[in-house]
Amino acid sequence: MEKVKLPLKVAKAIDDARANYGSDFFILAEAYEGKNDATYMDTICGYFEDDYDGLMRALVAGFEVDPKDLVRNYYKDLKLAEESEASRGSSGQHQFRQGWQSVVQTLEYLGIKIEGINT
Repeated sequence: MEKVKLPLKVAKAIDDARANYGSDFFILAEAYEGKNDATYMDTICGYFEDDYDGLMRALVAGFEVDPKDLVRNYYKDLKLAEESEASRGSSGQHQFRQGWQSVVQTLEYLGIKIEGINT
């Protein structure tokens, strides 16, 4: 069985739920019951909606983060760091600008489009 590709936010939510519940059974039960107020369960339920088989598949077969989500997250971190450095008047903003510009240029070279970066 192949691992399920998930958005970074959903993968983190499952990790948080596992840390809190200690058992995948309780994650599935909470998703089915829909009574939990925890943010991570909202994220899990929002992504899987009523697809309990999909949730079970992710819990049993395992999951991995969609590589595009990892790149998007890295890009956003670089942009935020640049903004933070700029607001403090630091010269370090240039290194972060070069970082996110390199991400954009690499994607262009590879012919890859990622929403939120170069689309």
